[in-house]
Amino acid sequence: MQWFILIKAATLSFAALFPVINPLGGAPIFLGLARKYPPAVQILLARKIALYGFLILVSCLMFGTSILLFFGVKIYVVQMAGGLLLAHTGWNILHSDPGELSQATGQATQEEALGHAFYPLTFPITVGPGCVAIAITIGAHLRQQYESLSLHLAVPVGNVGDGTGVHCRGCVL
Repeated sequence: MQWFILIKAATLSFAALFPVINPLGGAPIFLGLARKYPPAVQILLARKIALYGFLILVSCLMFGTSILLFFGVKIYVVQMAGGLLLAHTGWNILHSDPGELSQATGQATQEEALGHAFYPLTFPITVGPGCVAIAITIGAHLRQQYESLSLHLAVPVGNVGDGTGVHCRGCVL
């Protein structure tokens, strides 16, 4: 039963996040921004972006609702702030120097490339505010399902624990 829940959660997460992340639409943006780096650095940069994006999404999935509750922030505030950040990044890309984008391949250093791996390439371009909001929502939904499942499993286990189950069931509920 645990495997079924895990497979269901992974399928739901993939189906919800794939169209928002849109790797086919993001590839030309990545190539345009990473054109000045040599191919070996582009591969390293792509791997770093994938790792950072995975870590952001898993963190939001597991801890997103707790972090928002701790700071008293609503999900729509995250969406609006992230949207403004994304608009600002897009505006900077649109109004960047055309000569900067047409530089010859391999003129930038690996340290410079890795300095841009998290911001802006991972967040907000690859994993943006929509992805964060979806991951937090899915995490809240899965946490609610898991808590109800654990509550249904805890009562019979409490009944088996001692002869009456009253003491254990009182601790769980």
